[in-house]
Amino acid sequence: MIPRPSLKTAGTLVMRIAGARPLPPIAARALALALSVASAPAACGRHGAADPAGAADDLSRLGAAKDIQFWTPEQKRIGLRNMDKVFATRPIHRSGPVTELSLAPPGIDWSRITYEYKGRTFTIDRYMKDRGVQGLLVLKHGRIALERYVKGNTPATRWTSWSVAKSMVSSLVGAAIQDGHIQSVDDPLTRYLPALKGTAWEANSIRHLLQMSSGVKWDASKPRIEIYDSRDSDFQKILIDNLASRSADTLFTQIAHLPRINEPGTVFHYSTEETYLVGEVVRAAVGKDVADYFSEKMWSKMGMDSDGYWLALSDSGPAFGGMCFSGTLRDYARLGLFHLAKGTLPDGTKVLPEDWMGQATTPSAGSQDYGYFWWLGRGGVFEAYGIMGQTISINPGEDLIYVQHAAWADSGQDEDYGHEAALKAAVTAALKGQ
Repeated sequence: MIPRPSLKTAGTLVMRIAGARPLPPIAARALALALSVASAPAACGRHGAADPAGAADDLSRLGAAKDIQFWTPEQKRIGLRNMDKVFATRPIHRSGPVTELSLAPPGIDWSRITYEYKGRTFTIDRYMKDRGVQGLLVLKHGRIALERYVKGNTPATRWTSWSVAKSMVSSLVGAAIQDGHIQSVDDPLTRYLPALKGTAWEANSIRHLLQMSSGVKWDASKPRIEIYDSRDSDFQKILIDNLASRSADTLFTQIAHLPRINEPGTVFHYSTEETYLVGEVVRAAVGKDVADYFSEKMWSKMGMDSDGYWLALSDSGPAFGGMCFSGTLRDYARLGLFHLAKGTLPDGTKVLPEDWMGQATTPSAGSQDYGYFWWLGRGGVFEAYGIMGQTISINPGEDLIYVQHAAWADSGQDEDYGHEAALKAAVTAALKGQ
């Protein structure tokens, strides 16, 4: 994803105080009923069954998989909830009873909440329509305070995460350390990937890659960012073209032979190649596929609604650690709860080392806005972000989790991130004290 503007410089926000007033009892009961209907779990989404919205989509309209970065908004709306029909994938298995997300007590009429961004007034519905947001869910104190779906998406829709997956790979490193498979983030990369000896990667530790500061060339025509809008970018030619072919035997070799342009740990440059290699470190250290380890340590232990799936290198190959697991919006929210609890499962099991989330959300030397594959904001907020508007935003101080499925018109510009920050500020303010 393109590095976002700092969350410390969000757009101007003006809350309409009237929108946060408690509702009269009759209206409150009506809203509670409406929310209970809108939020009722869709049985068809459980345990990996088909989402009725996705089943009705005309996939012939998508064109070639390698064109995914250039899909129209309508193609994205169809494709992002059908990634398992477009690319090779590996399953992420759920298990056990579903952990239900209860509804927060009614008290806010969300239709009356407005905010200002760049001199214009918006409602939540207007935000979702204008920004291509398909699903929006907010947890306050672990309960659903707000949940909306549009354009055919439902609680059963499994939507691709893009680089939200990077933050999960970060946590898999923590899990592997907790389990004794990896000694430290300061271990050399070649301890687990000896094929990289003699390459530009030989000088790197796991920490360098977690902080996106390997110093190895990646889309170097623009500083700090990964390029999505060019067919000549490394992201397109090395990653997407290989993944679309479903025969990515050359992917590791191509990445291994990239040249070094900076000293390790000195310059932040966002690059999916680095997360891919960290995923390969996890696979080598643990002896299991990334998707399988993710299922074992997290997904199968959280009472998820549905099986998920993870983009794979080929039809019979391993998961691609760099991006793209898919899951329902509520399962995104459950991942948010897990990380808010510092890597603790609902039964109290500690999956991550005690200090892992503190390390992972500490600014790196190369960027004050980035930790170990987590974006960092004001007041201790940390966020998993994916291009086209995928979000798991965790606000420990407010005990609030904001998750979003989206199909932004492009991969993400300042307008998208700034507008989303304004909406999140409005929702956070409305729920303050609840």
